[in-house]
Amino acid sequence: MGILYCDGDRFRKALVASASWLSENSEILNRLNVYPVPDGDTGSNMSLTLISAVDELKDMENVPIGEVLEACARGALMGARGCSGVIISQLIAGFAEVAQSKTRLNPKDIIEGFKLGTKRAYQAVTEPVEGTILTVIRESAEEAIKDIHDDTDMVNLLEKVLERAKVSLQNTPKLLPVLAQAGVVDAGGQGFVFILEGILRLVNGEPLVVNDKPEALAVGTAQKLVSESWETPYCTEFVIVPKDADIPKMREDFSRLGTDLIVIGWGNMVRVHVHSNDPERVLAHAHRYGKPLNVKIDDMRKQHRHITQEPLILTQDETRQDVSIIAVAPGDGIAAVYKSLGVESVVMSDQKNPSVSELIQAIDSAYSDKVLLLPNDSNIIPAAIQASNISHKKVKIIPSKNISQGLSVVLSFRSDLGIDDNIVNIEKALKRAKNGEVARAVRNAQYGDVVIKENDSIGRFNGKIYVSVKDTQTAVLELLKIMVEPDKEVITVFYGADIARSEAENLLEKIESLFLDVEIELHYGGQPHCFYILSVE
Repeated sequence: MGILYCDGDRFRKALVASASWLSENSEILNRLNVYPVPDGDTGSNMSLTLISAVDELKDMENVPIGEVLEACARGALMGARGCSGVIISQLIAGFAEVAQSKTRLNPKDIIEGFKLGTKRAYQAVTEPVEGTILTVIRESAEEAIKDIHDDTDMVNLLEKVLERAKVSLQNTPKLLPVLAQAGVVDAGGQGFVFILEGILRLVNGEPLVVNDKPEALAVGTAQKLVSESWETPYCTEFVIVPKDADIPKMREDFSRLGTDLIVIGWGNMVRVHVHSNDPERVLAHAHRYGKPLNVKIDDMRKQHRHITQEPLILTQDETRQDVSIIAVAPGDGIAAVYKSLGVESVVMSDQKNPSVSELIQAIDSAYSDKVLLLPNDSNIIPAAIQASNISHKKVKIIPSKNISQGLSVVLSFRSDLGIDDNIVNIEKALKRAKNGEVARAVRNAQYGDVVIKENDSIGRFNGKIYVSVKDTQTAVLELLKIMVEPDKEVITVFYGADIARSEAENLLEKIESLFLDVEIELHYGGQPHCFYILSVE
């Protein structure tokens, strides 16, 4: 007798096998990836999505499948990366919806899971395109529906689904011209095939690690054969927990901010994926619904350049950069600003200061062997120095002690010069940047002549407290009066995670009326511990 049902333990083992086999073949997918953009990361994204789902299933032995799939769907949504990763998370969500309150799934439940998962996947994508993973999943599900009974062997069922998936996959170049142009099948669809293969390899006792792999497509070969305008080069992804998760309304709102939009929900969580030319604007918009979590911003132009080893097509305001810049940021909005200024990688310090290992990982993942690291916090500089000593790359630590210094360094950096040739400019940038912060006082205290009361808004400039008042906006204005000199031309204000956009815009009007001849910029910063970060230069 074959396998007639799937319980929580069987599903957990199947998911682990799928994740393992997908990870084993992720580089193959990266090399196939040309749609929706040729950035070569589909394998990595799908693999990390399943790994996030697997991580939610630790210590869930002998648990009903309804609870297992609920946790799996939550983990997949939180960790979903890229279009294909998000689509896979919706396939899992479809099975989770079927499994609610159940201890096991029978063959008809599996079919229903495929149907609901396919429906959710298509609904998640603003403009579904055939010839992608969507087509492969849908046609596989349609095959599964045929001749299904309660006594259907699940192994035979999956074998039929896999067989149909492979046929559908081979047909994708006929449906999507860019695949035919590059001479490849759809990377996401191939990933779905690997997921099914992983389950069957587990059932059949086949290894999930293969030492002798077939020769794969050379790195960058497919990506070189397609063109991309890069009008929306930043892949921006995050999770929010809004008070009112109106998915259709949110999808309509975000549709104005970029392309390849996906907005999906599970429980009280919503994941957003969009390709944009202004990631900071996207995050500022997301802030209206709640604090963005698990933020990821990738410059797809640089990913494409890295995988093809071709020169980056630059805009009129950009210059070639053979040095990787890595910055530490306390908020997702600030991270987005850094990304838009050409910083390759941002290490977050919103919850805690990054460890040496986290900094090493960022350094070793950089595209260039020459790295400029901006700690942007005096407390992070020691860890940065340790990381630079351990890494095999040539790393220059710039002793930036705050966000303003870090931004000034990035803006002054000449990418047509090497690191050493930039030192003079960098030293000048560090000296001319002024940094202010307005935060809440946690206790009564006195700092010099400044009397501080608990819950006051305190204004700190270059490490010293100058202002302590009840009203936050008053604290900002009083601090700026101290910071701004006649020769200072630019004020940049980053508002934090606890500040509403409307409140920040109201403050902007007051600053503009106070400093008539000064250029002023307002940005969403997203920092959790400061109401406002002020940069004057």
